[in-house]
Amino acid sequence: MSPSRRDFLRGKGATCALTVAFAMTVLVPPLIRSQPAPKLTNQLKVLPHVTITILVDNLVADGRALGEWGLAMFVDTGQRRVLFDTGGRRVLADNARALHVDLSKLDAIVISHGHDDHTGGLQKALDATGKTDVYVHPAAFRTTYWREGSRSVPQTMPVAREQLIMRARRLVETEAPTLVTDGIMVTGAIPRVTEFEDTGITSAAFLDEAMKTPDTVPDDQALFFRTPDGVVILLGCGHAGVVNTIRYVSDLLGEGRIFAVVGGTHLLRASPR
Repeated sequence: MSPSRRDFLRGKGATCALTVAFAMTVLVPPLIRSQPAPKLTNQLKVLPHVTITILVDNLVADGRALGEWGLAMFVDTGQRRVLFDTGGRRVLADNARALHVDLSKLDAIVISHGHDDHTGGLQKALDATGKTDVYVHPAAFRTTYWREGSRSVPQTMPVAREQLIMRARRLVETEAPTLVTDGIMVTGAIPRVTEFEDTGITSAAFLDEAMKTPDTVPDDQALFFRTPDGVVILLGCGHAGVVNTIRYVSDLLGEGRIFAVVGGTHLLRASPR
């Protein structure tokens, strides 16, 4: 990946340890579309214990792991295991083994958005886990374009939608808030309501090869759950804006007590103000 793309694809992670969860198995078609959700006040249970292990990050503090440009988080409630993003193409599987994370026991994979530093390891994750549920916003499957000097470079998800339908237990297209497993939800598309948030990507990412129409990354979504200390929100890159994301989750839950926000906020090119 070139330095110019790295400027815009920075994904920061931080390890934290913050469990009882249960997910019903329901026979459904392999592809489903999530439906608009009502307010979730008092509908998301408190998880007594959750462990978050950062499997991929561009910086590492553990000598057993390797860094690469990207992000992947393993969320373990004790009974259910969710992989949030899959990093780039190189280190996910090796880091999982080094950190004693068994990817074959995943209950679900959730993709925060379609950029390749968050989806590059999806093929390896699917190889490791076999049939599992995959949650992704449908806009992640678009072909978009990155500015590389004066050129435009196309980018698509490394696993096409048709392939995912075949390989996943279920492909769930998350246009709205969606329950991933008991106690853990993904936001779906996040409303852009603040006037001041600019995560610095619209000058680098475009919907067209001519680079005339900026890509606002409508597929950006976050994972969230409740703990005894408050709500925890996991971000991929936070392209929707970290304030927009926090406000949306708070509004969905009717909950103003946010305990932690973990992941990428994409503020590298944000103004100090």
